[in-house]
Amino acid sequence: MRWVSGMRAQTVELAKRWLTNKGGNVAIVFSLALLPMAAAGGGALDLARAENVRDRMQQAADTGALEAMVLRRQTDAVRVQSATDLTRNNLADFNDLTDFSIAVSVSSTDATVDISTAIPTNFLGLVGINTIEPEVTATARVTPGDVLPICVLALNLTEDRGIEASGGSSFYAENCIVHVNSNNDEAVNFSGGGSLNSGENCFVGGVKQGLERMTPAPTPDCAVIEDPFYSHYRPVVGPCDHDEEVRVSGHETFDLYPGTYCGGLNVSSADNVIFHPGVYVIVGEFRSTGGSRMEGEEVSFFLTGEDAGLEWSGGGEYYFTAPQDGPMRSMLVMLDPDEPNIGDRSHLSGGAGTYYEGNIYLPNQHLTVSGGGITSNPSPYTALVADTFTYSGGSTLLVTVDPNASETPVSRELYASANQRIVLVN
Repeated sequence: MRWVSGMRAQTVELAKRWLTNKGGNVAIVFSLALLPMAAAGGGALDLARAENVRDRMQQAADTGALEAMVLRRQTDAVRVQSATDLTRNNLADFNDLTDFSIAVSVSSTDATVDISTAIPTNFLGLVGINTIEPEVTATARVTPGDVLPICVLALNLTEDRGIEASGGSSFYAENCIVHVNSNNDEAVNFSGGGSLNSGENCFVGGVKQGLERMTPAPTPDCAVIEDPFYSHYRPVVGPCDHDEEVRVSGHETFDLYPGTYCGGLNVSSADNVIFHPGVYVIVGEFRSTGGSRMEGEEVSFFLTGEDAGLEWSGGGEYYFTAPQDGPMRSMLVMLDPDEPNIGDRSHLSGGAGTYYEGNIYLPNQHLTVSGGGITSNPSPYTALVADTFTYSGGSTLLVTVDPNASETPVSRELYASANQRIVLVN
């Protein structure tokens, strides 16, 4: 550094003048003065070295904080460990400094890395300064305005009509993102007066009809979002608690309990069906028709096997909330993403009495909402993920994801928008 070189040159020049001076006490005075002079000159080297280490610490902290945010869909423990390991690796070449203190804290929207150390001095110790102790911090954050969760995600990469609405259907996605992965020029089609209002509309492909009825206008240059729940925990199937299809109907109250329903589940014209808390593994189709009423708190339905899917229709009333903890936390309905023999579509329909709190995940299936389905869903947290979607019959779909209002924890995976930008804020 220039100022270090200048100080060193001045010190050497001063020493030469003192050593050539023949005055009686000059040698003694010089020997006494040499110690602070050495501390001053050498101290500049200590400070330069400390500044170099501090710069590397800051770079390591910045990289670690960004790493923790890139992994924001992972668990907090994974994010903290990964950021800590990366930060420490970036400081590994300072072999004589092995006591770096690294602290990582994370949340769904930001991550902070703090680093401190004590650097032994070589010259400043002559004047009582034995260590220099730099501290740095770095915080990475998803940019304000982009911290919106996904509430509707169409996974198919090429299909036309990845999302389609007709017959005057209205779609409201309050404070959340509607995302369509298809790169087709006709990936989105809102015909017959259909409208779309959301926190953000993000389409990889184009809009065939209805662009003028979309608020806000689609975000340009959207990228594909991978299936956010593909790696989610999947319940073990079997042994069977019910070998054949379970049929429920009638004008009384029916109690159903968690277990494996190997022949599917068929609810028809049932006045009141209560699902007790837990996980229901349904091998086959889950049908509800004839205006049935079903309810269950902290329940999860895992659909697998031949013809697996949902058929909730016939003007029924449905009140379901997903588990608040455990391996199926927040997952209300999950279709096995690796089951090769599933049905090709699922159907949600009902009246104003529908309430779904949690994720409805139907990969590799077309989801249809029709006949006034979900006309006034008061749930603070409904997220729909399917291969493709259709809204028809004048239905009004109202969904939102509000982590401040929902008792069910919002899945981290829903904050996976490809358009979020991670920035360092300090």
